[in-house]
Amino acid sequence: MKLISTAFGVGFVAAAAMVACASEQGGTPAPGSHVGSTAPPYVSGSVGSVGINLLTPADTSLASIGWTISNGTSTYTGTVDLGDATIMGSIQFAVGGIAAGTGYTLALVGADSNGDPCSGTSGTFTVVASTDNYVGVNVVCTVPTDAATGVETGTGSVEVDAGVSVTTQGAYQCPAIQSFSITPALLEISPLSPSLPGFTSQLAATQTGGTPGTITWSVNGTSTQIAITPTSGMPGYATVKCFVAGTYTLTAKVALNVIPLEQDASVNVCLDQPFTTMTGMLNCAKPGG
Repeated sequence: MKLISTAFGVGFVAAAAMVACASEQGGTPAPGSHVGSTAPPYVSGSVGSVGINLLTPADTSLASIGWTISNGTSTYTGTVDLGDATIMGSIQFAVGGIAAGTGYTLALVGADSNGDPCSGTSGTFTVVASTDNYVGVNVVCTVPTDAATGVETGTGSVEVDAGVSVTTQGAYQCPAIQSFSITPALLEISPLSPSLPGFTSQLAATQTGGTPGTITWSVNGTSTQIAITPTSGMPGYATVKCFVAGTYTLTAKVALNVIPLEQDASVNVCLDQPFTTMTGMLNCAKPGG
C-alpha cells in the first residue's frame, strides 16, 4: 500500500518560555522521568532542560504524544496530553531535569486525529547543565491510500510456437558374435558319482559391430545332464559342468535389449539376424573314457 506522509516541524527551545506557551495553548508541561529514578523537573546545577515546539498542519491534530530522550546512559520518557492545542497549529512544552551529557536523541510517537501513526527521531544533541537546549526534529504521520504499483522483476517471458514433424528412425545395427571358444572341449564327469559335477570348462564369446549387446548361453541338454553358469562381472564368459556323459551343442547368442514396435518382450529386435549366434561342441566323457 502506498503511504502518504504528513510532516510536523518540532524543535527544542528555552524551557521557561516554552512552558508558558504550552499553558497558553492548552498543553501540559511534562517533567522528564529518568529510568530508575525521579528526575527534578527543572534546571539545577548538573542538569539542563529541553524545550519542544511542535507545529502541525491545518486540519490535523494530535491528542497526545509520547517522547523518549536518551543517550544510552541516561533515558527519560513521558507522555504529553496536548488537548485541543494542536488545532492552532503549534504545540510547545518543556522537559527539565535532563542530566548533562552528549549523544542524546529525542524520539516522538503518537497518532493524529484520524488514527494515522506519527513518529520522528532527532539527530544527536548535547545537554549543557543549567542551560536551555535546542535541536530540530521532524514528525511524520503516515496516511494509508488505496493506490498500488507493480513490481519490476527484471525478468521476461518467452512464447514458444513449436512445430511437430514425424520421421522414421534408421534401422538398428545388430552386433555379431566374432569368436566362441570352449576350453577344454573334452570334459570328464566326476569319478565319484555320475550325478555330481566334476571338472569345468570355460566358455568365452566376443562380439563385434553395431551397438554392443547382451550375450546369453544355451545347451541342447537338460539341467540334470549339463549346466552353464555365466561368470559374474564378466560379460561373454561362463563355466560349464558335465553330469552325464554325452556330446552337447553349446550356443552363444548376442542381442540388443530393444523390443520391436508392436511386439512383446519375448521378441528381440535382432532376432534371426545373421551372425548373432555361434555354436560349439562339448564332449562330456566318463573317467578314463
